[in-house]
Amino acid sequence: MLPETATTCVLSGLLFLIMIPWTSSFKLEGSSSSYAKFQAWRPCQNGSLYFEFQTSIASALLLYTDDGGHTDYFELTLLVGRLQLKVNLGGSQVQLIVGNNLNDSQWHKAGISRRGRTVTLTVDQQATSEEFYRQNLEFGRGQNSPVFIGGLPTLYRDSGLTLQYVVYQPTYSGNIRNVLYSQCGASLIRPEMLDHSGIVGQTSLCTKDLCKNGGVCITMEDQAKCDCSQTDYEGDFCEIGE
Repeated sequence: MLPETATTCVLSGLLFLIMIPWTSSFKLEGSSSSYAKFQAWRPCQNGSLYFEFQTSIASALLLYTDDGGHTDYFELTLLVGRLQLKVNLGGSQVQLIVGNNLNDSQWHKAGISRRGRTVTLTVDQQATSEEFYRQNLEFGRGQNSPVFIGGLPTLYRDSGLTLQYVVYQPTYSGNIRNVLYSQCGASLIRPEMLDHSGIVGQTSLCTKDLCKNGGVCITMEDQAKCDCSQTDYEGDFCEIGE
């Protein structure tokens, strides 16, 4: 039989693993070591990533992922209240900027999408796109790193990142909710949070079986709802066939 302290640690660990994947909203403190680490995103030739943020910080790292230290990366930052996205695929880089006054302490929805050679950055109802001249550039080629939101672990200061300076970007302080992926053009999923540091508040309003038939649970203030927009169903829980 395990000692009482060991049993407590095991139960706490299990609870941690159960709760983290379904954390729908969290707040990062903005310290030099704060971040949220999510499973790898695979946009392939046709994928997207969305999340919502709320902050009063004008400039900070919002999101970073790369191909394990080779050539490819996505870096999304707040730059004086605007969204700036830098993307490198196969040695070819594009840069996109959109929005204004996004550090107004209101909720804003950011999106990154890939459609063939075109990369699009959106915030709320605004969008801007850039096109790569080369074709068939698949991000990461199966070696995608995790997605980091708000900052990166300090261990990366001494290890290989594709974009090495990103670890010294100002960290993000504020709220994040509804991180959603489309992997290689498939339906949206809520990715698993693998690790975090500096989270000072979180909610788990979404449960694994809340939404049916491919619907995605999203958080709206103090309640959860199901987004059925990418399914053939409707209803509060995407339970009604159209």
